[in-house]
Amino acid sequence: MDTTRKEVIVSKLLKASRERVYRAWTDPEQFSKWWGPEGYDIPVCEFDLRPGGALRIDMSGAGGWLMRMDGNFVEVVDNEKLVFTTAAFPDEEGNPTHEHLNTILFAEEEGGTRVTVTVTLLRVPEGAAAVDGLSDGWKSSLDQLEQRLFSINQ
Repeated sequence: MDTTRKEVIVSKLLKASRERVYRAWTDPEQFSKWWGPEGYDIPVCEFDLRPGGALRIDMSGAGGWLMRMDGNFVEVVDNEKLVFTTAAFPDEEGNPTHEHLNTILFAEEEGGTRVTVTVTLLRVPEGAAAVDGLSDGWKSSLDQLEQRLFSINQ
């Protein structure tokens, strides 16, 4: 396995208050409605929102595809910052082949809230296809969050 640290950074300005954007990230019911690439569903979303608290996100797609992702919150600063680990894609022994450290920053900016997602790849197999689409997946998630926030305003 390639254990070289790599980072993916995605940022987007959302036209909503920092508190509202943060709530969309920390309320499992809201989170499950926008997270993940377009066309995927989140049938299970559970958070214990505190340092050391667990998270579980199940993502499903076409043809019965299902991915379970587990992790833990490392840092929780209300309306400012979330840091959490995620682990997915188990090998034949049940050990995750992909592990990420996700840092989400929420910054007030004229016109709304700047969300910056930094994903540090802690462990991924050499040439993993999931890594190639990581940036696009996060961009899609943030686009869906924007649409969700906008539709709530209507």
